[in-house]
Amino acid sequence: MLLVACVRLPPSAEQHWSARYGNSVVGEVFDSISARYLEPVSQSELAQHGLDGLRTIDPSMSFAVDTRALVVSRDGIAQGEVRAPGTNSSEAWSSATVAAIDIARGVSPALREADAEAIFRAVFNGALATLDKFSRYADAATANENRAVRDGFGGIGVTIRIEQDHALVIEVSNHGPAHRAGLQANDRVVAVDGKPVIGWTQRQLVDALRGYIGTPVSLTIERSGSPAMAPVALLREHIVPQTVTLRHDGGLAVIRISSFNQDTAERVHSLIADSLKASIPPAGFVLDMRANPGGLLNRAIEVADLFIDRGQIVSTAGRHRLSMQSYPASPGDVTGGRPVIVLINGNSASAAEVVAAALQDLGRAVLVGTTSYGKGTVQSVIELPNDGELTLTWSRLLAPSGYRLHELGVLPALCTHGGGVTASPENVIDDLRHGNLATADRFALWRDPRPPDMSHRQSLRAVCPADGGLPPSDLEVARALVSDASLYKQALRLSETTLAHR
Repeated sequence: MLLVACVRLPPSAEQHWSARYGNSVVGEVFDSISARYLEPVSQSELAQHGLDGLRTIDPSMSFAVDTRALVVSRDGIAQGEVRAPGTNSSEAWSSATVAAIDIARGVSPALREADAEAIFRAVFNGALATLDKFSRYADAATANENRAVRDGFGGIGVTIRIEQDHALVIEVSNHGPAHRAGLQANDRVVAVDGKPVIGWTQRQLVDALRGYIGTPVSLTIERSGSPAMAPVALLREHIVPQTVTLRHDGGLAVIRISSFNQDTAERVHSLIADSLKASIPPAGFVLDMRANPGGLLNRAIEVADLFIDRGQIVSTAGRHRLSMQSYPASPGDVTGGRPVIVLINGNSASAAEVVAAALQDLGRAVLVGTTSYGKGTVQSVIELPNDGELTLTWSRLLAPSGYRLHELGVLPALCTHGGGVTASPENVIDDLRHGNLATADRFALWRDPRPPDMSHRQSLRAVCPADGGLPPSDLEVARALVSDASLYKQALRLSETTLAHR
């Protein structure tokens, strides 16, 4: 519990480069890539691309890596070399890479003056660029921010923006320290712990408000129409960014999920339970995951499991033995079997696609919108000795019906927009009634478990081109489906039929 509650803060100062420090961090990165990456990686190529990344600091440097040696040159003249390992050992190649960096620092003033973090950033960005666009390196400060988004942080529960001579409170989270202290949206924070915020950056403001859980912070507040307030004393608590909201729209409960973090599934469950206790419970639920970029896979699985009482939610497959996983649903549907509509668009990705594919493939929801983004890989996050993070792709996501999500995405049963064209809700519903939907005959092809080539994927996605639109017509279609039980069942059968056929 203590570990969960603590907040990790970035180091107060950059560490200087040393061979020992370099070996600890570079070694961890090379070893992780060797053991966990989705595909086998040549360590010599990893070293070559990593060393080439140093050219972003000093373009006069060049590096040649072959089976004999790692040769370091400046302005085309060889300055030294390191014997190349005779194996694909990650430990040997990371040591050779660090030795080559030391030679380069000895002849390059720019590299010699660069701190350790700048060197790590250059080498890792160069090495990871050749893998895939989702594998990446984050320095200590960025990694700390990533952890805050995923797991929460020590804070006071406000969304706040720095202005010219004050900080403006945009939103106050319910039940947090700021809410209990009486802070309101549009309050102006003029000082933190007695220090005026004038001239501060947004980063300085965030760093001042965040800290270890249980530690105090004092805010000096100004409020329109009120006399100057005395400093407000607060104690920081564990704050997890809110990713879920619910609003009622007629007989619908519209649940907006913006991303998936530690609290997402619990929050969805709580909001559904509260809505069902109302004097007039909703007739159906809408999960709005348009523009949801994803997040934690386990929380997405838990969200899908809230609506599904049997079947496989998702499976993963990779090279590492621990990447081969299957996630079955547990009994129970928290909505009591009420209709569920899922809204997606071209910016719905990753964990959002897991939920959408599971609810559609298992016949639990009707998908409305456009084809999703198609980010169907899982990333493992490795904490590094410098307090940074390595995010590494290590498995592929497979929908319950067996197709790969990556670069294909999820096809909605009802396509409402795409390619710059938005269909009217009336036309979409009319096409459904008369069996004229262009998506109807694509599900069998979409669910082919054999990975399609690029041209085939593009032709499949063209039936409902992905875009990032948020048309109100999506919700109008959802209303029409929930208000007509036979129409809703007809839409569900669009995907059920092809799955049963397979």
